[in-house]
Amino acid sequence: MKRLVAVVFVLVAIATSCSSSQDETKQSASQSASQSTTQSLSQNVLPLRDVFTRRTVEVTAPNATRKQPCAWLANTEVQRSRGLSLISADDINVDGADALMAFSWSTPQTVGFWMKDTRFPISLAWVGENGSVLSVIEMPVCTDTCPVSTSPAPVRLVLEAPKRGLEKWGIVPGAIIALGTSC
Repeated sequence: MKRLVAVVFVLVAIATSCSSSQDETKQSASQSASQSTTQSLSQNVLPLRDVFTRRTVEVTAPNATRKQPCAWLANTEVQRSRGLSLISADDINVDGADALMAFSWSTPQTVGFWMKDTRFPISLAWVGENGSVLSVIEMPVCTDTCPVSTSPAPVRLVLEAPKRGLEKWGIVPGAIIALGTSC
């Protein structure tokens, strides 16, 4: 009986050792694949000019000052899903577009945004269906868990820029926003 218990103990120890070794191998392979996927995604991400068009954003600040920055326009589901993910803050300010992205919908809706794969903190403006900026929020880079920020009301437009980048255009609560022409 003692011998049987000893054999079972040895078999359990071997099985546990093999299992943890396999788990470590799987975990290492999974981490390597994840890193490789992220690296290849970032290397294979199309430049903004190949994904988005550019439009002016007509801004009338609460003090009646008017500005017309040029923004990257995301108006399809694929474009809105891509957004500013996997690019650097410097990449958004290329090809004549200012450091600004506009997300547009044909009908007002409640939307949620998160920072998955976004490499720099952003400022985000919720623009209501009448064109008025409802609020501006700051969204930090997320690491493991990426919370979703939901619009306070249905919107037709959301504007993003690197952190504090909306202020220079007068994009603050109460400003009036309209999409303009190609730029």
